[in-house]
Amino acid sequence: MAIENRHKSDTQKVWILFETHNIKPGSFCEKVEAWALNRLKKGFSHVTIIKKSEIEGVFTIITPYSSHLEVKDVYDPYFIFRLIESGRHVVETETRCAPIAFHGGITCVSIAKYILGITNWRIITPFQLYKFLMKGKTNG
Repeated sequence: MAIENRHKSDTQKVWILFETHNIKPGSFCEKVEAWALNRLKKGFSHVTIIKKSEIEGVFTIITPYSSHLEVKDVYDPYFIFRLIESGRHVVETETRCAPIAFHGGITCVSIAKYILGITNWRIITPFQLYKFLMKGKTNG
């Protein structure tokens, strides 16, 4: 029983924001990336991870891009509420276990899976991650 309580306290509430990418093709690589992302389900071509900070009313926003990882803090106690009210796809979930190493390419979905502790290798696209989280699966 003590192990269960300790495990539950190790989980952390996380919000996953699903949105459309905002890549404006410029270089050849950006054109190829935009072409590939345009083939994904509309509204589900990018994933952003939002975590509550230790400071009350502050949220840490983790935005993985192909070239870099953007991490910034936002002070707005109603940030999540504003995202949901704006009609965006936001899923509230919890981390499943400590982050573990992942295989394959580094994408926004693989970073989200890493943070959440999801090991399911079949989840590749943002929409697949969305369906997985909406079903409430624990990891398989």
